[in-house]
Amino acid sequence: MTAVAFTALVTAGNRLACTDEIDLRLRGVAAFEDGRSSDTSFLSGISTLPPEDRRELLARSAASPGPVRLLVLFELARAGDEEAGRSLDSLLKGRGATLKLQRVNDLLGLQEMAWNGREKGQPLLQSLAAGLLLAVDGVSEDLSGLSRATRVLSGRKKGGTDAQAEARKAATHIGYLHLRGVQSATSQRELELALLDKDDPALQEIAAAFVGATGTPKSAKALLDALRDKGITSSSIFKRIARTLISNGAYTDQVRCALVPDLIKIVESLDLPDLNRHTARLVASRITGKHQVEEMLAWASSREKELAGSSPAGLNPAQAPVPEAGNPPASTPQEVQPPAREDAEVARCLLLAKNFMNMKEYAKAEENLKKVLEKSPEGKLADEARELLRKIEAVKGL
Repeated sequence: MTAVAFTALVTAGNRLACTDEIDLRLRGVAAFEDGRSSDTSFLSGISTLPPEDRRELLARSAASPGPVRLLVLFELARAGDEEAGRSLDSLLKGRGATLKLQRVNDLLGLQEMAWNGREKGQPLLQSLAAGLLLAVDGVSEDLSGLSRATRVLSGRKKGGTDAQAEARKAATHIGYLHLRGVQSATSQRELELALLDKDDPALQEIAAAFVGATGTPKSAKALLDALRDKGITSSSIFKRIARTLISNGAYTDQVRCALVPDLIKIVESLDLPDLNRHTARLVASRITGKHQVEEMLAWASSREKELAGSSPAGLNPAQAPVPEAGNPPASTPQEVQPPAREDAEVARCLLLAKNFMNMKEYAKAEENLKKVLEKSPEGKLADEARELLRKIEAVKGL
């Protein structure tokens, strides 16, 4: 009888120790992250948890070490949990260096998501994947991190093979930072130069993926110039340029209309390789939804007349509209609505304010945020501006 009671007690103890699946899962993720285990089932199974278990996992992961919480939040966000996505975004911002991970699940999958998020219609996950990859490499998400990567990329010609490898990594980091909204004119220019660096095709392909991340007329023109370049013959580079031009839903219709005639010139240029011409035709066809050159040009001309005067036109880099972060790409060109000139100015002021805050120039940031509220006192941009002003006030009070 005593033996039976003892056995029952032990069995009950074992059962109690295993009934807390959330704790077990967090322990499994921690063991995977620090290298004590290669079992990824604790991570991959998160997406199959019932909603109440996901909520419990989200709440209790707050007490976990940073890298463990980061992995859990990412898996929850990948499963469609918006609260986890917001928490992860907040955790990643400016914390890359302190959240460097020992292990990460499906690194190649994260890279694909970061490169092709617009194409897959998952801009939030694209941004989060980029942030997680930066954390893996210990790159800080601020202008100092961007500046360091830019210096490495700009100095690539001064070294040998090692410098070349470092330049590729730096270009990738710059691209991920751009996807997270940390960018500068200098970093954009270095990516554009890397796109034309015929001594390093691998670097060109990386640049081709990221030059167009901002969706501005300037980035569109850089990609178009690369298509024109007779010296670029790699099919993988052209494929990347084409996919970037086609999938970037942040381009306004004015930019698309301005692209089409230049693309047709490439299509009709007998001096260029067939590959270039075929790629240009593919891009023009996807932008316009037409297949014949005459129909493409007619679409561009007709659409341009419809949009005349509504916002900055063409590929003029000085008038680049600022895309609103997080908007998924439209499935067809006709669904892309051009922002009004004043809306673009409001978004530009907000972007400037964020850059000034990154540089800790709070007075200039505050000035730009007040301009946002003057021009647009209501809406999402105004709410974001007020939130940033509250942060500035908090900093002043320290």
